[in-house]
Amino acid sequence: MRKGASLSVLPIAILAIAILATFPGAADAARDQVARGWVLRVSPTWINSDLSDGIAVGTRGETVTGSDDLGISVAGEYRFSPRLGLEIGLLAASNGVGTRVRDGVVVASGTSSYGSFTVGPDIHLTPNHPTDVYLGPFLAYTGRTDVGYAYDEFAGVRIDSAFGWGAVLGVDLPVGERGWLLCASVRYIDSVLDGRDGNGDRFDLDFGSTAVGVGFGYRF
Repeated sequence: MRKGASLSVLPIAILAIAILATFPGAADAARDQVARGWVLRVSPTWINSDLSDGIAVGTRGETVTGSDDLGISVAGEYRFSPRLGLEIGLLAASNGVGTRVRDGVVVASGTSSYGSFTVGPDIHLTPNHPTDVYLGPFLAYTGRTDVGYAYDEFAGVRIDSAFGWGAVLGVDLPVGERGWLLCASVRYIDSVLDGRDGNGDRFDLDFGSTAVGVGFGYRF
């Protein structure tokens, strides 16, 4: 289990460099004006979390495990220029959660809702091509609902929300001539959430989620 906060100076530096490197000059003003506007993307999303390996949470040898599941991703991007946009998104899912003891026996199971609010620049790599490929770093505010279970007596795992970071690689394919898009993306979100077990002992719920989405979009 990794220690320390996942939000470091590196993601902030990447954000600043990306914005400065892609900010348009005066010669590109006319072309940039045409490119400006909103893109909305909605994608059913498969989420794979490394919680499947289990994370120790208490003094009794319990671990928290999480299963892969389907969720949804909704993101809006404002294009400042052919190469630069700012994306604000939400990734949400509800997946199965189990707890087990040292001998591997699952003592309880249930569901836990997961959500990440993200914001960051999208760098568009093919500004003059119909197939729009983009990538970018982002800041993420991630939360997971508390997990309750019974073991001898009622206990539970309480989990706080926290900031983290991530990155996205995506592609938009135009469909027809009215602004509709076929969208696909891969996102990685690194999260370190503070938690407390049933005895009040603190632990780090340290996990990364890989989200693969395929859906549709619309350019306004």
